[in-house]
This record gives sequence, structure tokens and C-alpha cells, in this order.
Amino acid sequence: MTGGPVMEDEMRRARCVALLPVCLILLSRVICAQTSLPLSPRTASAQPTPEEDDATLHDVQLIGERFGWAVGDRGVIWTTTDGGRNWSYSKSPVACSLRSVCFLTDRIGWIAGGAIAPHARHDYGVVLATQDGGETWNSIGPATLPFVHHVQFFDLDRGVCVCEPTARRPSGVLFTEDGGKTWTNAEGAAPAGWRSAAFLDTSTGYVAGLRGEHAGVSAGTVRPRPQQNMGLAGIHAVEFDSSGRAWMGGEGALLLTSETAGASWEDPPGVLPIELREFFDIRTVAVHGDLVWVAGSPGGVVWHSLDAGRSWEPLPTGDPNAISAIDFSTPQRGCAVGPFGKILVTDDGGYRWTAARAGGRRAARLALTPQASRAPLQLWMQTSGEQGYR
Repeated sequence: MTGGPVMEDEMRRARCVALLPVCLILLSRVICAQTSLPLSPRTASAQPTPEEDDATLHDVQLIGERFGWAVGDRGVIWTTTDGGRNWSYSKSPVACSLRSVCFLTDRIGWIAGGAIAPHARHDYGVVLATQDGGETWNSIGPATLPFVHHVQFFDLDRGVCVCEPTARRPSGVLFTEDGGKTWTNAEGAAPAGWRSAAFLDTSTGYVAGLRGEHAGVSAGTVRPRPQQNMGLAGIHAVEFDSSGRAWMGGEGALLLTSETAGASWEDPPGVLPIELREFFDIRTVAVHGDLVWVAGSPGGVVWHSLDAGRSWEPLPTGDPNAISAIDFSTPQRGCAVGPFGKILVTDDGGYRWTAARAGGRRAARLALTPQASRAPLQLWMQTSGEQGYR
């Protein structure tokens, strides 16, 4: 009589023990299913999030009459196949800031950028490559690259990138001969961080950046130009035309040109209005033969020269937000990008600009509060949600 209940308890325990592995298997499958969910909307959909939709764009390149790419913060990539009239969001395998784009054809290209590692005091860089026009991107190169500000390739193997100088990469200029799989340091050291660069080939180029520092790059060596003091103005734009003539632009409407690939610099034959030095910072220069376009912050006007800088005319854009980069694939077809995901296009050399996306966006208010609890949330909701500000 007493053995019956005891045996039933033992049988219940046996069933529980037998079911335990099954429960663990089912639980592990649930956990695996949850961890395999996409970590970012970009892996599940080609539609950008609101943060990606108005992320600042840093660089743009047009190829021919139809193709173009714009890159920016949060890993965003925008592409066009109709000359800039329409732009579509392209998936990116990274979420960091992308600062530079370089395409050799409408299929083969590279983009680069970087970020500050969370909870760490060091930056990292990325270089991505595509062979299908940006449908897919693959990370190339070592994981130890510093933050990359400029990438440029001359064929499938030879390229250069300009990055933050570090103890392992003191010059901030790197070369590759194998399509970006490995990178070799240029000789020399960077006195400050480079922010802009242009190269005619792997043996001839120019870099510039913070505190007015600039240097020529030749025969694998970075060669500073201390004899040409630019003051403390940051230099944000360097560009070569096809003949080797160079242009350099920076803060305080700084604009210089060189007939000697950067060996010496001088003011252009016709200078920009002197009043611009008080409020205009040049961020980008585009060159097409004798045609020159200069833009920056504020971005309400693009300054244009038809005669290699002998004279200048202002071309209104209709948008006061800064212009980060400008590019022309032909003397008529051009594109400018900037904050809030702004893309402006022109088909008449810049005399008329049209917002292809994010036209009219602007920041409504900036509030600085000593405590988060005192932030004017209601005011932000009214101006953002009800009045259309970003």
C-alpha cells in the first residue's frame, strides 16, 4: 500500500528529468532564433530609418550621365541611375560615418570612413568595395585601419587612403597594390590630422587638414610645406584637374591654386569678395577644365568661375544649409550634398539647382539645459512634430 505513492513520485521525477533535455533544446532554438534576428533595419529592408533618412552626407560622385553615389553618417549610401533625379537607399554593412567615395566605372567602386569605438578612446576605419554598382558591399583591408577620410583608386589594384595618424600609421597616408587587402605606410609624419586629399596617381598627391597643415606626397613620402604658412585655418578641400593644376580651400574663404601640383601656392587671378572671409568656410571644390565651383558653409551660394579663377559669380542654391561635397561629371551635370540628407542637382552648370531629396530641411531649435529633466520636450514636439522641422 505504501509503495504505490512512492512509485508514482519516482515516475513523475523520471518524466521531468526526461523532459528537461527537450525543454533545453526548445529554449536554445528560441534563443538562437532571437539572436539571428536582424540587428539593424538595413539587413532586413532597403528603407532607411528616420535617423538614416536625414543623416548628413559627406561625399558624392557622379559617373557619366546616369550614375551617382552619395555617402554619409550612419553608414548611409544613396544611389541614382537617372542622372540624379531620383535617389534610392542602398544597404550598407556598417553603421559608422562614411566620408569618401570613389568609383572607377558604374560597377566598380570603394567607400571609406570610420568611427570612435564605443567605451574606448580610439577610432577605427573601414574600406568597403563593390563590383556590382553598390548592390552589395564587402569590407576589405585589415581591421586595424584608423578613421579614413579619403579613399582613391586608380585601377583594380593600386589605391591610396588618407586616415587619422596613429603610432602605427604616423603619416596618415597609406598605399595598396593589391586592391586594398594590405596597406603600406607612406614615409613621414602628420603634424595634424588630414581632412582632405587629392592624387593624380600613387606617386603624386596632396593632403591638407587641421590648423592649416598641408603637405605634398611624392615617391611614397609625405613632404610638409612649412614655408607656406596658412595660419590656423582648417583646410577642407583639395582638388586636381586633369592637367595637374591644384586647388585648395578652407576656413575663412581661404582659396589658393597651384600650377605646380602643390609645390607652390598662390591666390587665384581673381579673388573672392573679401567680405566672405568673415562668415564663409570653403568645404569643397570641383574642377572641370577651366570651370571651377566652390561651396561650403553657408550653402546658399555656389561660387563659380568660367575662366580658371580669373572671375567669379555667385550661383544661388535656394538652400542655406552647408554643402559638404560637390561633383560634376560633365560641365553641365553636377550634384551637391550636405546635412539632413540633402542632395541638390543641376543640369546647367550650377545656374539652377533642384532639391532631388531632403529639400528645405533645417534644424528648428537648439536647447542647452543643465539637467535632462529640464529639457523643453513640449516645445520640441511642437516644432518637430507639428511644424515639420527635423
